[in-house]
Amino acid sequence: MVDLGYKIYATDTTAKFLDEKKVNCVAIRKAYEKMPNVLNIIEEKKVSFVVNLSKSPSEIIADGEKDKMAHYISDGFKIRRSAVDNQIPLFTDLHLARAFIKALLHYKVSDLEIKSYKEYLKD
Repeated sequence: MVDLGYKIYATDTTAKFLDEKKVNCVAIRKAYEKMPNVLNIIEEKKVSFVVNLSKSPSEIIADGEKDKMAHYISDGFKIRRSAVDNQIPLFTDLHLARAFIKALLHYKVSDLEIKSYKEYLKD
C-alpha cells in the first residue's frame, strides 16, 4: 500500500502490530483520546477508506481489558459513524478489507471498466 502512495494511519495496537510486520504507518490517537486523533484524520478526509475491526465484548474480557470495554465500543462506533458521515468507504470485515486491498494492489484504474449493473448481469 505504501508503495502505491497510500499513507497508513493506525491506532496504538494496530500500529504496534504493523510495526512488528515491518509495515510503515503513522500512529494516531484513538477517538476518545485528545486531539488530533483518528476522528480528525477522517473528518479532514486524509484517508481514502477506513478499516475498523472491532473486538467483541468476549474478546475484550479475554484480553483482560474489561475496564476498557466502554472505550472500545464507543471508539469503534465513533470511527464508523465518522467514516459514514464523511462518505468514506468503510470496511468492518477482515476478509472484505483484505480482498479490497489485494484488488488495489493488483489493478490499475486504467484496467477497470465502468459498467451499469445490468451490464454485469449480462456477463
